[in-house]
Amino acid sequence: MYFRSVGHGATLLLNIPPNNQGTLDAAITERTLELGQAISSTFADNLATAPGATATASEVRGNKDQFAADKAIDGRYDTYWTMEDGSTTGSLTIDLGARRQFDVVSVEEYITLGQRVAAFTVEYKDGDGEWKQFGEGTTIGAKRLLRSMPVRADKLRLTITESYAVPLISEVGVYKAAEGFALAGTLPPEGIDFIDDRAFTKGTGWTQEAIGLENTSMYSSTTGAYAETSFTGSKFWFVSNVDPNHG
Repeated sequence: MYFRSVGHGATLLLNIPPNNQGTLDAAITERTLELGQAISSTFADNLATAPGATATASEVRGNKDQFAADKAIDGRYDTYWTMEDGSTTGSLTIDLGARRQFDVVSVEEYITLGQRVAAFTVEYKDGDGEWKQFGEGTTIGAKRLLRSMPVRADKLRLTITESYAVPLISEVGVYKAAEGFALAGTLPPEGIDFIDDRAFTKGTGWTQEAIGLENTSMYSSTTGAYAETSFTGSKFWFVSNVDPNHG
């Protein structure tokens, strides 16, 4: 509920009622405190502002420092990155300074001058690997929260693909969700490379889905379906889903 409301620039109305003694039930109080702790823990450490993190942009208005890419990761709401008037597409790339694990990305427009963005994507890149999609959306507004299964990466890219006027991006945040906010999922142990199952050699009968580890997965209902890959190493880590529809 938090990510569908606050995460879409709206207000989350908790509607916490007193009981017939005029006090709050203990269960409600405890649950509310859990929510508050999850919020505080999740957004306590912005990886985009960690030491060594830097930002670059496809374009900066007048090449002026006051509109530079790093204004989107300076922790201030009264500064912003922007481009020349008339530019409605562009990208902001954040180098996290190290390989980080995260599952929440926050994007905020400089809402004082209005909501402008109409479509955007967020991607991540791990070392020399390819850019992979973390999430996408239409409006950003005061705040847009994107949540995914955990990923590891050292770069993040926000691409504005459509805007009603030149976009103004006030802040971009990168976070590791607290347990109560995290989506179900896991990552390979450190030191084990991830092999995308879309690159497997496979027979007929497989269906790809954008779910699971790294948002890739495939399933088959065909008897005798096979898939294979190769690796160099001494151990491997195999992940599958177990649910009522996939066995």
